[in-house]
Amino acid sequence: MVNQNDDTRLHGAVFSLVTHLIIVLILCFVTLDGQNGGSDQEYVVLVDNRGMDRVAQAKPKRPVKQQKNDKIATASKARPKEHQKKVEKIHKSVVTPKAGKSYKNKSNEGVKKDTPKVNNKKTTDINSVKKAEEKKRQEEERRHKEEVKREKMIKKRREDSIRKVQEKIKIAEQQAQEMLKNIITTAEKTKEQEKVNNRATASSKTSAVSTNSSKRKGLSVANRVYLSGAKQPGHIGAESGTIYLNLTVNPIGQVSKVLVDEGKTTITSQRTIDSAIAFVKTLKFNSVGNDQYDHGYYKLTYKNGGFY
Repeated sequence: MVNQNDDTRLHGAVFSLVTHLIIVLILCFVTLDGQNGGSDQEYVVLVDNRGMDRVAQAKPKRPVKQQKNDKIATASKARPKEHQKKVEKIHKSVVTPKAGKSYKNKSNEGVKKDTPKVNNKKTTDINSVKKAEEKKRQEEERRHKEEVKREKMIKKRREDSIRKVQEKIKIAEQQAQEMLKNIITTAEKTKEQEKVNNRATASSKTSAVSTNSSKRKGLSVANRVYLSGAKQPGHIGAESGTIYLNLTVNPIGQVSKVLVDEGKTTITSQRTIDSAIAFVKTLKFNSVGNDQYDHGYYKLTYKNGGFY
């Protein structure tokens, strides 16, 4: 049979052992938590534009409520603050580089950045510049097209004007040619009419002086009408026969040349022949008003000392 006092003592020993074990575990946990400078806190190292390190304390990963009258919890939270002060003291001791000199962050030595830091502001500025350039290019292209279109329109108007002027000139030339042709035709008709009139006048003159020319027997000149002349040769002589003379009449109606046709002449007296030639040169005929020369003959008859 087990004694009740022994059970009581046994229970007390077990309770005391469990209590001490819990206290030891709490102390070990607090010690480990304080050694790493506060595991509940997170620290971030920032780098400004000049390459200087800046230290800032981030928010706690897991905010822990401070326990009143808990010396262990207070001690564990005090250590991170001391660590932060040490880091800030070290940071203040770093020499600030002068302007114009490069600064190498030794804390980042050996670390390669895969992706460079992008300046969003600069990227935005570049995009704005590109958009502005594109807009400017489009505006210049539009202006160039309008300028080309305007030049084509001006060129077309100029060509139309030139074509119209050329057509007017061509029509005027055709009209001038027709007018000149009509003038030439009219002049030719007038000239032909004048010729007809001259022929009619000559014919009328021929008929008017036919009586006078009939008195000159043996006289014949083509296209000419006898007008005047001596009545007979100056020397007739006693020899009977004929003297046959070929004569030429110039444009103004004068006898310019006289030749003796010896084959048809029967008078042998040279004095009588010379007197006949001088008589023929006194004859006058009508003029024709141009370079026309006409030819004819005069047959003089002598008989018993007379002129017939």
